[in-house]
Amino acid sequence: MKKKIQIIIAGIIIVAGSFLYAHIAKNNYIYDRDVDTSEYITTGSFLNETVQEQFKSNEDTLDGVRVKCRITGTPSDTVIKYSLTDAETQKVVASGETNATELENGKFYNFKFDTVKNCKDKEYIFSIGTEGEIPDNAVLFCFERKTEQGTKFWINDEETDGTLIMKAVTNRFDAETFCVLLLFIIYVIAFMKFLYKLFK
Repeated sequence: MKKKIQIIIAGIIIVAGSFLYAHIAKNNYIYDRDVDTSEYITTGSFLNETVQEQFKSNEDTLDGVRVKCRITGTPSDTVIKYSLTDAETQKVVASGETNATELENGKFYNFKFDTVKNCKDKEYIFSIGTEGEIPDNAVLFCFERKTEQGTKFWINDEETDGTLIMKAVTNRFDAETFCVLLLFIIYVIAFMKFLYKLFK
């Protein structure tokens, strides 16, 4: 009886731990992941430019946008301002700003904002711009040289053929992560039991 209780408690702990672990920042890719990174192009023709990407949300909520950035020099005085606008109503639903020192060259940076709800199948425009740049000290944003279906891309209000290398971020429970982790734990436990019986 005592052993059964221990097994039940262990099972509850494993399921609860897996459930908590499966609450992740889910990335929804706007760009084509099959495009080689060497083919990415960077903005930066003008100082203090603004880039915009229109996309459709696949999730019910949005918590941020990750954009691949490149840095030239040391743009310590550069401020990056960003916003999310409802494409239909033209209402800004989220915004924020960060200093360029927070970014890493060649990495994705998560431009976070307060959770935006009721986003499913709605179109949004993510705008990102720099202020305080000087020559040879700039923040560049990566894009691919083709427009993905259902998207639009602008550089300084001029529509451009391309798609920003960005991911829409949603903080939520992910069933796939939960199931994979749970199956992995069960597999490890079963394997350890097999080994124990084998060498007992």
